[in-house]
Amino acid sequence: MSTIEDIIKVVPAFKESRLNSLYSNFQKNKQLNPEGYQANIQAWKSLFTKIITSDRFESESVVSIPTYNPSLKESLSLHPYNEPQNLNNILQEFVSDRFLIPRSLYLAAKENYFVTISGQFNISQYFSMNAWQQWRILKNYSVVKQGKLVDDWFIYWDELVREGQKSAKLIETKIRGDTYSSILFNRDLFYEELAKHCTITKVDFNLLLKYWSRDVGLLQTKEVSGITYIKISQDEISDEDEAIVKVKQTIKNLETRINEVETKLNSIDFKSVLNLPKDVQKSSLRQKMALKANLMKLLDRNMNLELEMTTLLQKINDSKFNSSYFSVLDSSAKVLSKLNSQLKVDDIDRVKADIDEEISKEQDISDALAGEANDTDLEEELSKMIEEENARKESKPAEKESVDESNITSDKEQALLNKLESLNIKDAEDNKHSQQDPPVKLAQME
Repeated sequence: MSTIEDIIKVVPAFKESRLNSLYSNFQKNKQLNPEGYQANIQAWKSLFTKIITSDRFESESVVSIPTYNPSLKESLSLHPYNEPQNLNNILQEFVSDRFLIPRSLYLAAKENYFVTISGQFNISQYFSMNAWQQWRILKNYSVVKQGKLVDDWFIYWDELVREGQKSAKLIETKIRGDTYSSILFNRDLFYEELAKHCTITKVDFNLLLKYWSRDVGLLQTKEVSGITYIKISQDEISDEDEAIVKVKQTIKNLETRINEVETKLNSIDFKSVLNLPKDVQKSSLRQKMALKANLMKLLDRNMNLELEMTTLLQKINDSKFNSSYFSVLDSSAKVLSKLNSQLKVDDIDRVKADIDEEISKEQDISDALAGEANDTDLEEELSKMIEEENARKESKPAEKESVDESNITSDKEQALLNKLESLNIKDAEDNKHSQQDPPVKLAQME
């Protein structure tokens, strides 16, 4: 566990040069030196923030701090300055600024404490006596009674809100399940389940339980015969809900008994009788064997009871699901029936006939409008088409004559090409014969 010196070392505002002023009775500076006074108050705020949120200084809570057990003045004592001389006024400033909230007032409050902190009332709260009374009690709260610091805890409000929001997410994602029984607990069962997913002390759990139920409406609580029932829902806790919680608590008790019996069984060591004198070994062994037999019967009986209660809880969940499912079917059937009652087949046929009639009327109107508007256009278009057709027919002989002339020209060109080819072939043969003549003449001369 850290000491006050350890924490002061990590708080920049508590420099060695300022410790004498911070530990003195600087209340007079509120009028004489307001800036210096506020600087000291802010320094103490930073120190209290570090102290409260550090579980190394006060392990019972990370959102609040007690005035006694242990003594807050003694805890803050620092050599050579001893106890802070202005602690009472410092705490009073913290309460006035809503930096610290007395736990006694917070747990006793009936209305949403966010409204009490802010002092902003809506219409319903404006006329609520509880809301106004809470606000006035907090406003007039005194940290000193009969000259002594009150015996109370002081909650660091911002940290309570942060822890409440963080753990609320865990409740929604890790604890609240799909079955109906998963949202029902008593205080002990809920604390054990939450402790599986985060580190939380009993002191903080009690504060956060009030925060979840009254301030943010995450869950409902109900006190019956000293037992606090918890339901993760906006709905009120019913008698059936209480019965389900009792079943869950019974299962938990049986699990504890089974673990205890198993531990005892595992601790039985028959060989340990060999360390005894021979004349008592048999009797000791007989006792151990009888004890083991009884424990085995007890274990078997408890395991059967646990199975029976677990099956019962499962059947309750199934029955609740069936009830909810039937309720959905029933309400859906009523909605469907109500919607169907608004329509009749005859009405549908009548509406369809009216629609067909209106469509027919619209078509007749369109045809009539089109006929009146387009007669002149049709005559003009028809005349234009006739003229184009006549012009096309007149141009056909000219096109034919042009084609014939083109064909004649092509025939003449082809004939000329044929003559040229014949001429080329004849020239080639003459050249061939002329190249062969000299050898013949040479032969004749010889």
